[in-house]
Amino acid sequence: AGSPREIAKIPPELREKTSIYAYEGTAAHALMERCLRRGHKTPKKYKGWTIALYEEANGHTKAKFFKPETLEGNPSVLDGSVASFIVNQNMMEAVFVVPDHVTSELDRLRQEYPHAKISMYVEERVFPLAEFEDMYGTADIILVALHREIVVIDYKHGAGLTVDAIGNTQIRYYGLGGLRRIKFKAEKVKVTIVQPRAVHEDGAIRSEELTVKELRAWGKILRKAVEKTKRPMAKLAAGSWCKDTWCPARGTCIELRRSIENAAQMDFDDDPEDLVAPTDPTKIGHLLSWIPMFEAWKSGIEALAYRIAENGGTVKDHKLIYGRSIRKFRDDISERKLLYRLEKFTKLNKEEFYTEPELKSAAQIEKMVAPKNRALFNKKFVVKPQGKLTLVHESNKAPAVSVNPADDFKDEDDE
Repeated sequence: AGSPREIAKIPPELREKTSIYAYEGTAAHALMERCLRRGHKTPKKYKGWTIALYEEANGHTKAKFFKPETLEGNPSVLDGSVASFIVNQNMMEAVFVVPDHVTSELDRLRQEYPHAKISMYVEERVFPLAEFEDMYGTADIILVALHREIVVIDYKHGAGLTVDAIGNTQIRYYGLGGLRRIKFKAEKVKVTIVQPRAVHEDGAIRSEELTVKELRAWGKILRKAVEKTKRPMAKLAAGSWCKDTWCPARGTCIELRRSIENAAQMDFDDDPEDLVAPTDPTKIGHLLSWIPMFEAWKSGIEALAYRIAENGGTVKDHKLIYGRSIRKFRDDISERKLLYRLEKFTKLNKEEFYTEPELKSAAQIEKMVAPKNRALFNKKFVVKPQGKLTLVHESNKAPAVSVNPADDFKDEDDE
C-alpha cells in the first residue's frame, strides 16, 4: 500500500525509461488496433511497413504507420520517434491471433444471444471505481452483448513472462471498468488473456468467467486496497510483487533493502565481501525464495544509477561507456531495392542472400488448420515431450515431481 508514496518521491527525470520490449509491445498493440478498427482479419496488409512511436506531452505514446516506399531515401520522417519497428512475420503471426479470436467471440455472442445488441470497443479507457476517477485503464477490447454478457480481452505481446487469467488483477480491473461503462447491464463477465508468444500450459488464449455479483464483490476488495494507499503511513511490504510489477521504487525502497539484508545476513553499507555459499538445504531454500527480490532490487538500483549518470550526475566508481554495436543494413533502403542493388554489386543471385527456409512450428501450422480440425491435427502430428526438470518455489501451481534415486534400481518384478 505504501508503494505509490515511495514512487512519488523519485524525481521524474530519474525514473526508468520504457524498455525496448515495452515499446515493441506498444507497436504490436497499434497494429492490433488498426486491424480491428479497419476490419482487417489479418495484419498481412502491413507486412514490411514501419511503425514509429512518438512520446506526446501528456505522457502517452502515439504510433504512426509508414509504407516502405515512404521511407526510401527519406529516413528523416522518423526523426523524433523514440522507437520504430518493421512489421515482420513474427509480429504478424502474434497479432493475427487477436482479430481471429475476436471474430470467434463475436460469432459466439451472436449465436448465444441472438436478440441482444452486440457492440465492440477497442482501446477503451475505463474507470473501475466511481469514487476514484483518477484511477483508469485502457482495455484492449471489450465485447458487449447488452444485458447478457461482457467479454474483456487483453493482449500481451511479451514472450518472457507468462500471465495467468485466473485471479488476474489487471484484467479484472478492466472487467469492472467495462461493466461501469455499460452501467452494469450484464449477467456475467468473461476476462481473457491472449499471449501467443509465451508458452503456457493453458494455451495462448486463457480466460476466467465471473458473475457480475462476483466481480462487484472483488471491486470492494480493490476499493479497500486503494483507500489504504491514501494513508500517510501506508505500510510497505517486500515480496514477489516488487519484481512482478516492476515497481519503480524498488531500487530505493527501504523495506526491500531491509528484507534482502536480513536474507543475506549482510549490511550493504559496508564494503562488498565474498559470500559463503550455504550447504544446508533449508537455508538454500530460503535464499532461493529471495533471489527474485535480489534481482528486482538490483535492476532498480542499476536503472536509477544509469538515469543519474545519463542526466550528468556522478555515480561513485562507475562511468558511462558505449557498448558493442552490431552492423546492420541501412534503414533508408527498402528490402526490394536492397536486393536489387546487392545483386548488381555482388553479381550473386538474390536467393543466395536468404538462409534455407525452415519448417514452421507446430503452433504456427496449427493456426493454418481449420478450427474444427485442430484437435485431430494435434492428435495426428503433435507430441508434447516431457519438460526439463526445473526447481521452482512451492507456490508454483504445477504438480511436484517425485524423484527417488531408488527407482533406478528396481527390477521389473518389483514394479
